[in-house]
Amino acid sequence: MHNFQVQVNRLIQIFKILFEDKIDSSLHFYKYPNMPLVPDLEILAIGSVAECFQINSENHLFTILDNEIPGFLRKRISRPRFNIRRRNLQVFMEEAFSLAKSHFMPDEKVFIVDSKPVPVCRLGRISRLKVCKEDPHVRPQLATCYAKNEKYYGFKLHLITTQKGCPVAFSLTGAKTHDVKAFEDMMENTTLKKVDILGDKGYVSDPLQLHLFDQKEVKLNAQPRINMKTPLNWTPKMSAIRKRIEIVFSQIEDQFRIDQNFAKTIKGLVVRLTHKLVGLLFCQLSNIQKDRNLRSVKSALFS
Repeated sequence: MHNFQVQVNRLIQIFKILFEDKIDSSLHFYKYPNMPLVPDLEILAIGSVAECFQINSENHLFTILDNEIPGFLRKRISRPRFNIRRRNLQVFMEEAFSLAKSHFMPDEKVFIVDSKPVPVCRLGRISRLKVCKEDPHVRPQLATCYAKNEKYYGFKLHLITTQKGCPVAFSLTGAKTHDVKAFEDMMENTTLKKVDILGDKGYVSDPLQLHLFDQKEVKLNAQPRINMKTPLNWTPKMSAIRKRIEIVFSQIEDQFRIDQNFAKTIKGLVVRLTHKLVGLLFCQLSNIQKDRNLRSVKSALFS
């Protein structure tokens, strides 16, 4: 686990660049009456690096660190306190995507949008499920994933990435929320302007295209449906670029285990998803620094 400490320190250095104007000399976002032994930036870095190492349980994380690196974490902070502080720092983690784009990918003009199911339990346990139901406006729902031709119970992750697959923004909605509605809400909260965005057939919407172009000069290119009488301006090159977000979904499902839910609340689920996506972004930035293939996520931190 020596590599774990190395990667935590590397991610802290990246966070220092992103949050340069928001942290103090002790690497804290907030002013504490009693200064904690673990800085805020280290809390964020540990959570994301743990996801890169496929450690998606805080209890598992503390157990492994106790055995491999005694005194690294538990002597400085308790597990409940670690969980509380990680949730309180969620607002800064969500800013990391836009800040990373501004610092490391300022010239990107083409982006991709798509959605992915996020199940919270198996179908046989729906009647007994009690978690992630505290918000009456966003609750797990039974829906169908047409890409896999199967039903699932949970939420839907909506993700915007660069054309190379780096996450830029995301949102979590009910499983039955239409992609067009979720994407429109996401664009209201992003800083993307004067760019092209590629989407699949679920984003075909003339009113949305006009609205985005009038408000932010964003050109939405959606893959046309087979039965459309008026063909859209869609090329094979756009199809090849759009499929890169499918690779991202495969990576967060395989490497970051997005289908495994240990959260008891929606806020906890969003925190976990954020750390998984920041972990993915960290692996991609590591590959960029080492001049390696951006999509080589599994070996990014071990070479």
